[in-house]
Amino acid sequence: MKKKILAAILSGLCIFSMAAPVYAANFKDMPDQDNWAYSSLKFATDKGYLTGFDDGTLRPWKTLTRAQLIAIMNRVMGNTKEADLSAFTDVSRSDWFYHEIAKGVAAGITTGTSEITMSPNKQITREEGFTILARVMNVSSSNTKVLNQFFDGNKIRDWAKPGIIALIERGIVSGSEGYLSPDNDILRAEFAKIIYMYVGNPSGKEEKDPVVNPTKPGETIQEPILL
Repeated sequence: MKKKILAAILSGLCIFSMAAPVYAANFKDMPDQDNWAYSSLKFATDKGYLTGFDDGTLRPWKTLTRAQLIAIMNRVMGNTKEADLSAFTDVSRSDWFYHEIAKGVAAGITTGTSEITMSPNKQITREEGFTILARVMNVSSSNTKVLNQFFDGNKIRDWAKPGIIALIERGIVSGSEGYLSPDNDILRAEFAKIIYMYVGNPSGKEEKDPVVNPTKPGETIQEPILL
């Protein structure tokens, strides 16, 4: 069931760009083939799940913003209905993401970071990203005991618990050495890894790969990837 749901999500990601996919070799900053992220990034870009920027870069070590992730999820769900955004002071009709945010609010993907702010350009944390993913998948769980296996499980905010617990139970979210690191930002390379692990990995099993050292972009440490 998990794979069917994620396959549906990922098939929608290819709509993220109307242009033909830009293949991995064409990106200026594509990691070397011996880098832990290469296979997943190549798979995601070849399939059109992950797209690059106008300057020819993929920016794998950069984070996703709230607006970018909401736009992806809108295309996954095929959202067209738009909500009134007049209450939000940081979203203007001239912004590229205005209609995407309006669709996301109407669909219940996001309610904003406060009653008057959406924070569209804010980097999205693992906690926020996982919560949005859980909403799209329409999964939740109240089994809070699941969080006890993590040293920082008590740092998960109440509004994020149902979704994150459900993703943990389904094996979609895991930590590193007992930590979920909910406040860490999601890297584009890590997001590509999710795509590869559940769609491009023929064995269907989680792979243990190094994660990017957040203090030194591009360097790696030998620990299971944080997803």
